[in-house]
Amino acid sequence: MAAIRAMGSHQHVTGESLQSPWAYGLLLACLAWMALVFAPALFASAGWPHADALRWLFHPVCHQIPGRSFHVLGEPLAACARCTGLYLGFTLGVAAWPRLPNLATRLAKRPRWILVFMVPLAVDVTFESAAVVRFATGLVAAFPCGLLPLLAIAELQATQTQTGGDPP
Repeated sequence: MAAIRAMGSHQHVTGESLQSPWAYGLLLACLAWMALVFAPALFASAGWPHADALRWLFHPVCHQIPGRSFHVLGEPLAACARCTGLYLGFTLGVAAWPRLPNLATRLAKRPRWILVFMVPLAVDVTFESAAVVRFATGLVAAFPCGLLPLLAIAELQATQTQTGGDPP
């Protein structure tokens, strides 16, 4: 994108361009989502009777089959191993990309390469595999996706700075 073009064609995405209050807000939202993945298992193991109500949040997007989920204190997480890997991979991507500006620049110039990271996930979906494999393929697929909202935020900030508007 335009965030890279706005910075000059021979300049790189910088860690600073990927950091903003909005980017930190996104990271906090990701961490809260990850906490919700673990919360029902922790609450259920402590005897809280409404732990299943928290699991309901994930039901529309995850099958939540206990045999395909990691367990904490004898209770399944609110998301299966693959979804947990996807959520954690995205969260780690949001946290890590500002600290990897050279790699971020290369990926931002060729965003279609993100699809390459999804190939293991696509292959894994067609086979019966262990929870650890499902987790790993989700992690690998989602990590580069964490760069996309950071680039969008940087682009918005660059556009608003050029037009004299208040950055987000």
